[in-house]
Amino acid sequence: MPRLTALAGLLTLTSFGVFPISVALGALVVRHRGPTPFFPLAAATTAVAVLAGLSQRAWRDFGASHPTITPNRQTIWKDKPHESAASQ
Repeated sequence: MPRLTALAGLLTLTSFGVFPISVALGALVVRHRGPTPFFPLAAATTAVAVLAGLSQRAWRDFGASHPTITPNRQTIWKDKPHESAASQ
């Protein structure tokens, strides 16, 4: 769990750190070219970031559960007595 919190902290720090830079670049584009090229440029930047993340196996598998063996109902309850819903 500490690795996950460290990763979340790093991602939060970098997103807040990059925000002023991205706003300044967006303002320059909109000021000199108008708002029309801003949206395709933002879409292209987002697409590149998503493709870069999907190209790395660690990010594709992040948070995914890969059960190696599907548990069988008999093996789950083998050593535990079964309690009926009425007794609860």
